[in-house]
Amino acid sequence: MPKTTPEQNKAIVLKAFDTLFNKGDYAAAERFWSPTYVQHSAHIAPGREGLFALVRATPDSLRYENQLIIAEGDYVIAHGRFTGIGKASGLDCGRRCPIRGRSPGRALGRVARRSHTERIREWSSHVW
Repeated sequence: MPKTTPEQNKAIVLKAFDTLFNKGDYAAAERFWSPTYVQHSAHIAPGREGLFALVRATPDSLRYENQLIIAEGDYVIAHGRFTGIGKASGLDCGRRCPIRGRSPGRALGRVARRSHTERIREWSSHVW
């Protein structure tokens, strides 16, 4: 397994988000999202296919705009927003770098509104 730097891991995560959300290239995005990806949002169908179906159903104007990305070791945390869907929508996610062959990492998910930060939980992300 090749060793990557935190800077390389950030670049991989940003490329994964750009590939899926900005370019809509689902075949290329499959390299970044595991077939066993676990989707934790109740309004999105399960797995990688549920995430891809959600993106397919959005307008072509959908864009992910990264605001902040932090990496340490194999862990990457990205904070950004989606635009082009009528109103901006925030995204907070923490994932192990999506590199094929690495074990699944952890994902942070909000279970309440933005002001209830004490209710953030951690789940397995199943991202390569």
